[in-house]
Amino acid sequence: PRWLAFGLTAVEQDVLELATEGFNDPEIATEMRLTPLAVQNCLEEIYQKFDLSQGGQTERRVAAVQVFVKQIVLAIEEIEDKAS
Repeated sequence: PRWLAFGLTAVEQDVLELATEGFNDPEIATEMRLTPLAVQNCLEEIYQKFDLSQGGQTERRVAAVQVFVKQIVLAIEEIEDKAS
C-alpha cells in the first residue's frame, strides 16, 4: 500500500507486496514486467533499507516480509485508533 512509506520506492513496495503474497522472483518479474535481475536488485535494496545484512537469501526475504506485515498491522491499528 502506498500509505506505507518507510523508505521504499514504489517499485520496491510492489516487489515486497508480491513477495508477501508468496510470489517467487521469476513470478514477480513476470507480474511486474521486470527482469529477474531487477527483482533481485530490488530485494537487495529492501534488505539494506531494513538492515537485513545477515543471513541467507531465504532468511532475509522472510525477515523483510515480517517487517512489512508488521508495518501494515501497525498502520491499521493507528487508523482504527483514530476512527474510535
